[in-house]
Amino acid sequence: MEFISQSCEKLTGYPAENLIGNSETSYTDLIHPDDRQAIWDGVQKALDQKTSYELEYRILTWQKQEKWVWEKGSGRFSEQNELLCLEGFITDITERNRVKEALQARNNEMEIFNKAAVGRELRMIELKKEINTLCRKFDAPEIYL
Repeated sequence: MEFISQSCEKLTGYPAENLIGNSETSYTDLIHPDDRQAIWDGVQKALDQKTSYELEYRILTWQKQEKWVWEKGSGRFSEQNELLCLEGFITDITERNRVKEALQARNNEMEIFNKAAVGRELRMIELKKEINTLCRKFDAPEIYL
């Protein structure tokens, strides 16, 4: 890291000077071990194609708290097409992901309820038809119209 904003401490728990030049730790070391390969692959693919990248992944803060981040970046290349540096922006999306997960869980609950309700409604329709069939069989008026 050559430059990092002072607000990185709020995100990572590390002061910017600890990450600049990897003086005390590297940003890569903050990336959750399970996400590192996917992040590496995503950045490399974008660099190979000379395009920007957008990635969502987890980091572990100085306090070992897991946070989700969104990163958008791209490579800067020389006239000889050599990679000079990566330039990008990283922001905390932990709360957004918590809300998203809560909404997904609620949606799953509603789908289960809907399937149960629809199933019961369909069964009620079938039962009404059976009752009406029995009524006709015994020359009684149909109960359900």
